[in-house]
Amino acid sequence: MISQAHITADTPMGATLVSGGATFRVWAPRALAVYLNGTFGDVRQLEQTPDQLMVKDTNGYWTGFVAGAREGDPYTFYVVGSGSHGVKRDPYARELAVDAPFPNCSCLIRNPRAYPWHDQTFRTPDFSNMVVYQLHIGSYAPRAPGVPSTFLDVIGKIEYLQALGINVLQPLPIDECETAFSMGYNGGDYFSPDFAYVVYDRTALSSYLVTVNRLRWRQPALRGPRVRVIHVHNHNRVLAFHRWLEGRGRDVLVIASLNDTTMYNYDVGFPSAGHWVEVFNSDVYDNWVNPTVEGNGGGVEATGAPLHGFEASCAIVLPAKAVIVFARDQGD
Repeated sequence: MISQAHITADTPMGATLVSGGATFRVWAPRALAVYLNGTFGDVRQLEQTPDQLMVKDTNGYWTGFVAGAREGDPYTFYVVGSGSHGVKRDPYARELAVDAPFPNCSCLIRNPRAYPWHDQTFRTPDFSNMVVYQLHIGSYAPRAPGVPSTFLDVIGKIEYLQALGINVLQPLPIDECETAFSMGYNGGDYFSPDFAYVVYDRTALSSYLVTVNRLRWRQPALRGPRVRVIHVHNHNRVLAFHRWLEGRGRDVLVIASLNDTTMYNYDVGFPSAGHWVEVFNSDVYDNWVNPTVEGNGGGVEATGAPLHGFEASCAIVLPAKAVIVFARDQGD
């Protein structure tokens, strides 16, 4: 049932997760009625009934709050006009579902802050030192004739582009378009990436992981002979070990968890104090289709007391059934 709880003049457009559910807002000034349809918290709500009717304000915005709505729940708007009626996608949807072929697919509720970005240590080159390369995701690196290339295909070319001296990529618009092939300037779903650029099939995804992992595995200590187990916790099912290069350092800390739940504020010793980069997090790859993953936001600050035979420590987020790797630098 839709209510006006959590609805204010500042309620964002589209679907927004809030405490206890999600708010929805869409602009349809000439609509006679707008119903919110979807599956919220495993409860299907697909009828055009009064309890699904959104409320219209004087500026033509329709709003509603659904208790129990969660990350990843599908939804659409059913719009009734003076001459027609039917299902409409949310132009502010952050992702489109694969429950039906485009353009008849649902929208998905997504929290833009849930993904643990790994770019905290990145610094944009000075403007005077930028070497900019503009590319079209769909045509830059196709694997077969007539098949658009994907984001992951472009990732596979990053090292090549770096070798050319390029340090800034400027992709043409990537939003979903109504046409099958486009340069991106006729986008219809402004916040959702084009289906053709995303790899949804897990079997197809596996062929990309070697390329993606190669970008993460630039730590020579992981290939060296030095290894020392620093922490074993049978109850928590956690194993941590330290790897390094004799005489060169390049320390790496590998932490594996077989626990069924994510552990927060898990104390682990670090070889030295300071910033450590989260260079690998298997939770990202295990949940590639679903960007709701757990992690440490790309790095941690080891400022805690000595622990596990090291001079510093840090309370980290340890994802369930995952392996994470910390290093002092981004790697070679």
